[in-house]
Amino acid sequence: MILYEHVSYPLFLVGLAKFMGLITGNPSQIIPLVIGSMFPDFDHIINVLNKKGFHGDIWQHHKLAFHFPIFYLGGLILSLIFRISFLPWFFIGTLFHLFQDTFFCGEGIMWFFPLSRKMFNFFCEKTKGYHGWEWRKVYYKLKIFKFNRVFVPLILISQIILITETWFTFLCIFCLFLWVIKL
Repeated sequence: MILYEHVSYPLFLVGLAKFMGLITGNPSQIIPLVIGSMFPDFDHIINVLNKKGFHGDIWQHHKLAFHFPIFYLGGLILSLIFRISFLPWFFIGTLFHLFQDTFFCGEGIMWFFPLSRKMFNFFCEKTKGYHGWEWRKVYYKLKIFKFNRVFVPLILISQIILITETWFTFLCIFCLFLWVIKL
């Protein structure tokens, strides 16, 4: 998936929960959630630092630790044990990211690593085997991408209307900016 898609869906669900009164939706909840929803793709920065470019042709970042659920499970358990209030939101964001990659991205995710290296993918078989810019070319032709191009701005605009707090509006506008530049 693309960065704005990874951020928009968790933002929508949390905004909806806040609107329904299920959570407070304060910055200490939502900002870690947004950071967590982007964090598994942190390995893109590592790829750039290795001078392979932002989208190296053969680089498969879903096979690195940032995309292994077990990488985050320990942190989630510790954050709950020690009651670090903002960390569970970070880990919920990473889980959103991993679920999205399972349903909408090429090879998918190795949910049972290290017990199994099988990658799970449900709706984007057509992107399997493609990476970097080649993956994007295929992904841009899929119905899910076309759906997201329409649905994501609607999500963000509805959040701006429903949640009238300045910092939340800034996050939504930032995501709309990412949507415009397709990042």
